[in-house]
Amino acid sequence: IAAILGEYKVCYSISNGRMSEVKNNDYGKNLYWSDLNNSNKDYYLYNESIRGNKKQYIRSICDNRSKFVKKTSSYKLGNKNSIQMNTYYEILQFKTLPKNKWREAINEFKWMAEYFISSFTFVDDIKIDQNWLDDVKSTREARTKTTIINKTNKLIGDISCKLAEPTLRYVSGKQCKFVPSRLNIETIEENINTFHIYAVHDEFMKLDELFHIAKHNNIKLFTVSPREIEGLNDLNLENLVCYDKFMKGDSEMFSNIATAYEIHKLMSDHNYTFNNVEKLKLINPTYYNNVKELKTHRGNYLPRHTHNFLISCQKIEITAKNNSLMSHVVWKTHNNVLKILNKHYYIESLISTIVYNNSKFIEKIICDMMEYYKLEGRILSNKNN
Repeated sequence: IAAILGEYKVCYSISNGRMSEVKNNDYGKNLYWSDLNNSNKDYYLYNESIRGNKKQYIRSICDNRSKFVKKTSSYKLGNKNSIQMNTYYEILQFKTLPKNKWREAINEFKWMAEYFISSFTFVDDIKIDQNWLDDVKSTREARTKTTIINKTNKLIGDISCKLAEPTLRYVSGKQCKFVPSRLNIETIEENINTFHIYAVHDEFMKLDELFHIAKHNNIKLFTVSPREIEGLNDLNLENLVCYDKFMKGDSEMFSNIATAYEIHKLMSDHNYTFNNVEKLKLINPTYYNNVKELKTHRGNYLPRHTHNFLISCQKIEITAKNNSLMSHVVWKTHNNVLKILNKHYYIESLISTIVYNNSKFIEKIICDMMEYYKLEGRILSNKNN
């Protein structure tokens, strides 16, 4: 069936409300039987380019399952010297078929292609709903009026800035995009649960490195003009700081992120202990609570995937270590857990062998080892087993 539909290619798909081009080397460019038999995908056939209101309307009525197909080539007859599998001679194996049967075979082949394609929705048959079109026009008019007003009347306390937002598609070397926006000083001051970090427009890549950490911690990142930054630097708000000052480590947020990164490294070195933390509950309650506290702190301040924060955290770590800026209470717990892991090295090795059918057995071994090494807090003994 791949050959039957070989003249047709997926040219566009919808993702996150955006219609994106499917390039020639992208996965999903070709049509296969498994795709057509998948009820989770909707296919649309088009001939002319999809533009303007038609494109916007289609995006509004389609979901992320939608694929847009176009006939991009036509098979030629071919001959015995054809070797690209793009001719009827090769696909229908005409070398084994009498020549007077070729036309009939080609017509049947085309009929099958048309049969499969007939189940697609034809874009040309989609009519734009008039109510939708009226709403779009009124929205555009209102937006135009708002833009004119905003350009002429800037309110007192407003900041003209570019706010960091997620990109709608992958962009090499960038974590986010900066979109023109307005922030209000009074609103920032009142919203004490949201931290704000800013820089001048030319230094947007500094903020870009922080984007995923910021997104995880309810931090807003934005850039401003050199003129705006002078006024912001004169403000004394606990939840508003320039990038350079933030990287000096003067805020509680900085200390929490730096500590979370040290915990992340500890978890990477002892992943079995942290991944099986619940197994420690009956083995040593104090140790369990400490490990649980570290794991929770790491989850609170760092995103799940390492590549989203590695570069920025390495810079934060240098400043934090050189100036002893770790979060004091959690850092004390970190050092206690590290001390235990180094002294009782067997915990990581033994806990890595735990599976469902030997859990109690391994727990008993760990308890006995802890008793031998005089680790306080052990509550599981041989008498209980």
